[in-house]
Amino acid sequence: METLNRALETIPGLSIIFSIAALLMLEESSEVASAIRVFVVAWLLFKISSYLDTFFNLFYGPRPEDRAPTFLSRHMGRTHRAVAGVWYRIRRVMPGFKTLEGNRDEAVRVVFPRGVAPGIYKRAHEQLLKEHRKLWDEEVAPLLNISKAARAFIAPFFLTAIITAFWNQRIRIPAGMMNQARKLGGAHLFTAFRSDFIRAAERLDFLNPVWCLILFTLCVFVYLWLRIAHMNRLYKLAAGSEVRTSAP
Repeated sequence: METLNRALETIPGLSIIFSIAALLMLEESSEVASAIRVFVVAWLLFKISSYLDTFFNLFYGPRPEDRAPTFLSRHMGRTHRAVAGVWYRIRRVMPGFKTLEGNRDEAVRVVFPRGVAPGIYKRAHEQLLKEHRKLWDEEVAPLLNISKAARAFIAPFFLTAIITAFWNQRIRIPAGMMNQARKLGGAHLFTAFRSDFIRAAERLDFLNPVWCLILFTLCVFVYLWLRIAHMNRLYKLAAGSEVRTSAP
C-alpha cells in the first residue's frame, strides 16, 4: 500500500481520478483488494488518456525549431520542416495560443539566455521546483492536477454516450469475442472487476447519451483550459515576471 500511496501523492491528478473511481466502484466496507482494483482502473485511465497530450502538443506545442528532434524530423529533413512551418502558421488561430506562445518565448529568453534550446517546459518545471517549490505547489500544480483528472474521463464519457445511444439496437458481437468473455468471466479476478463495474454502472444509471455528451464536453473544456492556464503560470514564474509579486 505504501507504493500506491506514493504514486497517488506524486503523480499529477491520479489521486483525484482514484477518488472518483472509488466513489463509484467501492462499497462502504471494502477490502484492501478492492482498493487495489480501483487503483488499477485509475492508473489505466491516467495512462491511456495521456495520449491526448500528443494532440494537445500538436496544436499548442512549441515552434518546430524549438522542439527536440523526432524520427520524422531526422529522416524527412526539409519536407518535415516545410510542413511543420505551414502547420505552425495555421494553428496560431487556436484560442489562447498567442498568449501561451508569448509567455513561452519570455521563459525561453530567461531560462536559455545563450540561445533557444528544446525542452523549455521540463527546464522551467525543474527550475521552479528548485527555486520556488511553494509557488509550484500552490499556483501551478492544482491546475495541472485537475486538468489531468478531467483528461482521464474524456474517453469514458464519449464511449458511454455512444454505447447508451445504441444500446437498444441490436449490435452483433463476434461469437469468438463472446466465448473469450465467458472464459474470463469464470476467473475470480475478472469476476471481482465485473462486480466493481456493475456497481459503478448502477450508480451512474441516471446518465443518458445527452448527459454523457455534456460531461464529455465539460471534461474537454476543463482539460484544455487548465492545461493552458498551468503552462502560462509556469512560464510566467520561470521568467520571473510573477515571482516578485507572488513571493512573500
